[in-house]
Amino acid sequence: MKFRFSSTPIYIFGRHTYSLKNLILGAACGAKASVANVMADDPRSKIYSVLGFDVRTYHAEDHEVTNNFGLLERLNVVSTREPDFFFPKSDHLPLPAEIKDKPLILIQALSSPSQYWKRWPEAYWIRLIDSLADSGSVVVLVGSAEERVGNADIINKSCNKTALNLAGQINLSELGFLASIAQC
Repeated sequence: MKFRFSSTPIYIFGRHTYSLKNLILGAACGAKASVANVMADDPRSKIYSVLGFDVRTYHAEDHEVTNNFGLLERLNVVSTREPDFFFPKSDHLPLPAEIKDKPLILIQALSSPSQYWKRWPEAYWIRLIDSLADSGSVVVLVGSAEERVGNADIINKSCNKTALNLAGQINLSELGFLASIAQC
């Protein structure tokens, strides 16, 4: 088997230490720059340096997007989006005010219709949601627009009707924000 590599620069950035193989593959393909994002105490960072990769320390206290932007900045790639696009404020979300200061639990109960065998039985979701609501948590069901009806069925069959169905109503950035403030 023969391979022919493009003469166009290829940029591959690794997010975790298991990305070493990706970085080496990028170098083999002619990458002009490779950046590794590693934890400060990771001994493999020395391997990256010896191989000529730019090593950036991963900051666990920062959001994942911030760490990824840090990698891209090393490759002179700058975002054209404002930070609020990636970190929306809570007032951008369709959440009722009465859930403020309560533990928030996000659940994606359904998978795609073509993979129905991966779904947990509806009765289990209903029991879980009722139990979480009884403990004082606010349950938010998320997913695609196609999952909205299935989520509504689960909520309607539960004893506690306080769960919110945001399937198909929020974008990926808003989901990321919800995940960042959720207890689970």
